[in-house]
Amino acid sequence: MLKNIIAQKRKEAELKNKKLATKKLATGAGIGILAGAVAGILMAPKSGKDTRETIVNSAKDLNGNVKAKAVETKETLATKSKEAKFKISEYLNEKRKCSEETTNKIVSDTNSCPECEECTEENECKENQ
Repeated sequence: MLKNIIAQKRKEAELKNKKLATKKLATGAGIGILAGAVAGILMAPKSGKDTRETIVNSAKDLNGNVKAKAVETKETLATKSKEAKFKISEYLNEKRKCSEETTNKIVSDTNSCPECEECTEENECKENQ
């Protein structure tokens, strides 16, 4: 059981590291694309007015993309947090139930007499009377 928990934690850590690496790669690629676009715009043989318009339009597009990504990330985080909350709740309920069953078994075992089956919680063993 402990091995399974440790293995699961390792897998979760590896997955987290892979996601982080993917995010870093995507961020780097995005920055590279943006830098290339800006360099291409500035090096293009257009008039200053056309270049400024292109930069303004690109900035507006970027702003829209950032807002859309922020909304998407917010929704994803909300979904993941609800899922995590549900899983934690299920886990705790399972452990609570297991704990209650164990407690009830211990109480039951301590209230019964090993020599007879007629013992109850309120009464002592009838054989001892």
